[in-house]
Amino acid sequence: MEQFRLKYNDQENIRALFNTLMQTYPNGGCFFFTDREKVTYKQPSAKFDVPDVQVGMTNKAGGVADTVLAKKQVINLRLDKDHYGVPVEVFAGPLWTDDEQEISGVWVLALPMIDPVTAAFEHFAPILTDMFPEGAMLYTTDTTHITKRQGSIKFDTPKLQVGESVDNYPVAKKAIQTGQQITQELPEDFYGVPALVICKPITDDTDDNKVVGMLGVALPKTLDVKLRDMAIKLGDGLNEVSAAMQELAASSGEIAQNQTLLNDEIKNVSRIAEEITEVLGFIKQIADETKMLGLNAAIEAARAGEQGRGFGVVAEEIRKLSDESKETVIKIRSLIDEIGESLSKTSAASAATLQHATEVAAANEETTASIEQMAHMANELLKVAQQL
Repeated sequence: MEQFRLKYNDQENIRALFNTLMQTYPNGGCFFFTDREKVTYKQPSAKFDVPDVQVGMTNKAGGVADTVLAKKQVINLRLDKDHYGVPVEVFAGPLWTDDEQEISGVWVLALPMIDPVTAAFEHFAPILTDMFPEGAMLYTTDTTHITKRQGSIKFDTPKLQVGESVDNYPVAKKAIQTGQQITQELPEDFYGVPALVICKPITDDTDDNKVVGMLGVALPKTLDVKLRDMAIKLGDGLNEVSAAMQELAASSGEIAQNQTLLNDEIKNVSRIAEEITEVLGFIKQIADETKMLGLNAAIEAARAGEQGRGFGVVAEEIRKLSDESKETVIKIRSLIDEIGESLSKTSAASAATLQHATEVAAANEETTASIEQMAHMANELLKVAQQL
């Protein structure tokens, strides 16, 4: 542009040229003219304005217009957002008099330096936010404030608004400070629901090491948290059941062991009863022989007459004792028979109980193994839920 020496009186044509340029620039722009002292004309685009520049304001000492007037040539500057609210690339040059001997004013074209992500935000954000099952929220920042936001039908929050300081959002601030992508789960009290926040730094087009902003996404994790809680509760419950089953299995083992001892003792009692029966047989035999001796003694006492009467009484008592002993033996044997029958039934019941106790112990072991496997699956489910 310098070689053509734009003239102050050609402002009408210059306006048309700059309006065309701003329409082709995706982020718009703003241009203005000054004379040697103040701003005389300003034209912003629909997408970008420089609010601090107003018609009639005095040229700022050391500013763009002042620099052009001093250098008398076209200049190209990159200014941070402290000058015009956003980082801008500025092209500026002199407006010459018709004889091209003097500079009557300055033309200035300011083009916002908006990164491609932020520039395209309105196009992709409404589509992406509703693609997630639970909805999502997308937002962008510069290095200090929220610049764009887009909630979804299923998830939105009044907490995050354009213009807020990134100091209120630690994840975004950390991503900007470190230049690294930061992923962090936030509790329910931050956005109203548990959320996973991912913040990705945006770097300058000309310098990958210079962070100019950040793209953030907040994903509600309500279902994941519920699934995780269910997995934890399921695992805890299965562990408790497994512990109870192990105790039950140990008790069943003790029952089976005790039942085995009981069965052995029943057999031992049956053996003792048989021995008692043998002893009773021997006692009966003695009683029979004693009765026979008593009978013989009575006969001999009768033969002895008066002298053998006392001995006859003794013999009679011996026979009575023998008869009573036989009757007692019969009663004891009857009782032993009943005991034997009861022991037989008890032994059968004990054997059945022992078998059932053994089967229950085996079933408990299988159940415990199944529950432990389910507990392991619940733990795996928890790991999957934590990765969602």
